[in-house]
Amino acid sequence: EAANRVMVQPQDQQGFEQLLQKFDVEYTVVNEDLGVSLRQEQLENQSQRLMAQRSASRAISFKAFHRLSEINAYLDELAAAYPSRVSVQVAGKSYENRDIKTITISNGDGKSGKSVIFLDAGIHAREWIAHAGALYVIHQLVENFAANSALLKNFDWVILPVVNPDGYEYTHTSTRMWRKTRKPVSSSCYGTDANRNFDYHWGEVGASSSSCADTFKGETAFSEPETQLVRDLLLS
Repeated sequence: EAANRVMVQPQDQQGFEQLLQKFDVEYTVVNEDLGVSLRQEQLENQSQRLMAQRSASRAISFKAFHRLSEINAYLDELAAAYPSRVSVQVAGKSYENRDIKTITISNGDGKSGKSVIFLDAGIHAREWIAHAGALYVIHQLVENFAANSALLKNFDWVILPVVNPDGYEYTHTSTRMWRKTRKPVSSSCYGTDANRNFDYHWGEVGASSSSCADTFKGETAFSEPETQLVRDLLLS
């Protein structure tokens, strides 16, 4: 049977286990201290990034999770190296005034009016694999073009690898498990769950009205500059 994984704060662990036992729910403690694991992950990632910087000619390596500046540098490198097939734009700014970049990829045939495949990633800051996954798609479409040219025959691709740059940087510099954006909501609470900030079925099941919650929907739909940017890109 499939098992669900949940993360419980240390002060809540005893009560949570008692609740499971009360209802005869079988469980296993998989990780006694997630904080230790996260700190080890960050040390290993930093080591991989440093190794990549020393050995590689380009900004990133797929053996590490990279900072925003490195991701943006990689996009710019591709635009410079493949000008007939790649263009990079600053689509807008985050709340903390960071660039939000998109990369447009074509096969260079000059045909206009093609349908567009739009891919975004990193709307939840702590899900680093999403950013890395988007970068890998970019790499395959651009640097491994010969093997993937069929994907570009009838479509152009627009990829936004870091929707939430403020939150993403915060996971590297402060709180690894930060999920939301970083715009202040009150004197003590920051950020909105950007994935729950779009106007389609806004504020329904799964979204919170509590400004400190990880699933906070925002004060209004499209209250965040990051979600406004995604909306405007899709409507343009």
